[in-house]
Amino acid sequence: QKLSALQAETAKGSFGDELTAEAKMSTRRALSSIRNNFKEIQRSLEIWLARILGDLEGMLARDGASRIREYFLSPYASAVR
Repeated sequence: QKLSALQAETAKGSFGDELTAEAKMSTRRALSSIRNNFKEIQRSLEIWLARILGDLEGMLARDGASRIREYFLSPYASAVR
């Protein structure tokens, strides 16, 4: 959100004519670089989170399968049937 605010300020020319064309271009490049870095960070976090969720799903599936196996092999299960 703050990046968007900075871009809006730059686009509006709120700095007036104080900035030279070179300074404006430099500011645009810096904002573009920041935006790309944030996109890369977001992409990395999404991948990291997907891996964690996949690992968690695998652990829960294994745990659930082992609990079902324990239930059907336990003496309690045969007494209930």
